[in-house]
Parts: sequence; structure tokens; C-alpha cells
Amino acid sequence: MRAVNTDRLQAQQLALDYDRWTKRPENDDRFLGILKAVDPRLKSLRPMDPEGNGMRMVYADVRLPERIPLPMLGEGFNRLVQIVGAIIGEGAEVVLVDEIENGLHWKALPQVWTGLKAAVSSSKAQIFATTHSYECIKAAIEVFRGEPRGELAVHRLERRDDGEIQCVTIEEEMLEQAMDENWEIR
Repeated sequence: MRAVNTDRLQAQQLALDYDRWTKRPENDDRFLGILKAVDPRLKSLRPMDPEGNGMRMVYADVRLPERIPLPMLGEGFNRLVQIVGAIIGEGAEVVLVDEIENGLHWKALPQVWTGLKAAVSSSKAQIFATTHSYECIKAAIEVFRGEPRGELAVHRLERRDDGEIQCVTIEEEMLEQAMDENWEIR
């Protein structure tokens, strides 16, 4: 089993990783297909060193007159590139993402989950994501609603009366009901 952590990468390291992840030509299309679900303006990604100073970074064509550095699309989008890179480029079977919603606008969360669902559906990857965000959990539930059961679960840690911590697993059917009834599930 191959596990990959998605800690934030520096822009230069991300460019090197993107080169490696897209060594196989079909991976460019897979990346773009997933990332376009989050930002439909995205036309292409390309690692470049436009100043010729050895400072390569990934640039995005978002239908402006010039490509823009990937960091200008926001921390959340950069993080999504790393997560997708772990799945597609690294072939990770387990991807650990701490506070997945960080850097993402809550309105983009359904698109992010749609992209992640697409990434894992064509691979053997499983994502373990932590969050304290009700909106993030709600978006995931909405994206996975209607899919075969067993694709999504929430594991919540609770302190019992005796002080011990236990893991409570909430399966999809109960998650959907909890959301419909506005129950607290975080």
C-alpha cells in the first residue's frame, strides 16, 4: 500500500512534481478534467520558467491574455492540484488530507468533492480527510448521494463519560438523514 501526505508544497517543488505526475500524456487530460470541475476557466497547466532565473512554477491558462502562476488561483486550488497529483501521479492508495476545506470557499466545496470523486473513481485511492466544517461534510454528502453505498462515511471522535475516546462511524444513509434533519455530525 502506498500512502501520500498532502502537506502544502512550495511552488517550485509543485512544478517538479507536476512534471513527474504528467510524464504520461493521459495524465494531463485527467488533471484538467478533474480541475475544470472546480474552475471551468482552466484551459491548461504548464510548468514554466518565464524569467529564465531557475524559478520554475506551474502556470495556468485561465483564458486571460497571459498564463498566471498557479498560486494566484488560491491556496485551495493549489492544494487540490497536490491531492489530485497524489492520486493520479503518485498512484497513492491512501491520501491523507488534514482540514481539507482550508483555503477553499465554501461554495466551491461541491465542485472539489466532485473532482475528488472523479479522481478516486478511476483509481484505487481512498481519501481520509479531516474537517470541522459542516459545509464541507454537507457538500460531500450531496456529491455522493445516490452513489453505491459505502463510498462515504464520517468518523467522529467522541469522549465517553469514562474519559476514553471512541470512534463513532456514521454511514451514508444516516449522514443523509442527519443532513436532512440538520443534526450536528461534526
